[in-house]
Amino acid sequence: LFRQSRMTTLGEMFENVIHQWKQPLSVINMSCSVQKINYDFGELNIDEVMQTIDTVISETEYLSQTIDDFRDFAREDVEKESFDIQEIFNHAVEILSFRLNKTSINISNDIDSFKYRSYKNFIIQIFINILNNAIDAIEKNGDKYLIKADSIIKENEIIIKICDSGGGIKLDNIERVFDKYFSTKEEKEDSGVGLYMCRQIAQKKLDGDIGVYNDIDGACFELSLPIFIEED
Repeated sequence: LFRQSRMTTLGEMFENVIHQWKQPLSVINMSCSVQKINYDFGELNIDEVMQTIDTVISETEYLSQTIDDFRDFAREDVEKESFDIQEIFNHAVEILSFRLNKTSINISNDIDSFKYRSYKNFIIQIFINILNNAIDAIEKNGDKYLIKADSIIKENEIIIKICDSGGGIKLDNIERVFDKYFSTKEEKEDSGVGLYMCRQIAQKKLDGDIGVYNDIDGACFELSLPIFIEED
């Protein structure tokens, strides 16, 4: 189940890499084509050539970074590392940009900038799953198009709250959303292991927990992570 959930997330990330590569490849192709035309007509301008070179370098650096991001997420030898909670939520949003660009959904990130040390990819996987569910709910039931994320930092834990405007979860189902194989979607749309694996990862890999409740607009998921004070 863990591998199935992870492979689904990798597939989503790979689809996003493909999407993100189209624009820079188009820029590189167009920039080089313009300079080839200028050469053919004897109209090369050294300043424009240098500008094109700078553009190509910039775009290839971006392409390289997307490869590094995908490679890092795909690593099996997961180790704890330091990162900013706010930044990795933004990274999860970027991974899902191929979906978000097709919608009118706005994401408000009011998560505090907070340095944390844990398993970054596991937390990104949880964020991606919650955001995917939020997008699905808004597309089907929402009259507003907003996902809000914020955080509460306590003495011994940080709580990240992600709320959508998708109308909420039926009261009969809200206690079951983390059950294995439970899903309100059609079978072909969902395996029913996504939120189950989120709780398993939160509890068994991150020493935290995840819960859900409804507010006035939709569902709110809360990811609670312990704050460890590491001894020198």
